[in-house]
Amino acid sequence: MSTHHHSEPTPAEDKPVLSPQELYAQKWDRCLTKSLQYTVPPVTVGVISLFWSSRVGKFLLLGGTSFGLGMAYAECAFSFKQPDMVHVTRLRKADGNQH
Repeated sequence: MSTHHHSEPTPAEDKPVLSPQELYAQKWDRCLTKSLQYTVPPVTVGVISLFWSSRVGKFLLLGGTSFGLGMAYAECAFSFKQPDMVHVTRLRKADGNQH
């Protein structure tokens, strides 16, 4: 019989606190990653289809890249407008004497 101990989630206090500059850099890193994730597949399909048909390839290349960059821009704009969320893992009951 094996016993598995499930560890409790680590409280938010144990996580390192990032400076505003580090949070900003993290957001930019995510934005660049998202833009690559959204544009590389359509560019690849567009380049491959250029060999098949130049008209279809140009459409896929232009349309896919535009769509990918637009999606990445929308997510990045949302990310920079949103404040960083604080995740609460444990709530403490407040005393009745505090106001």
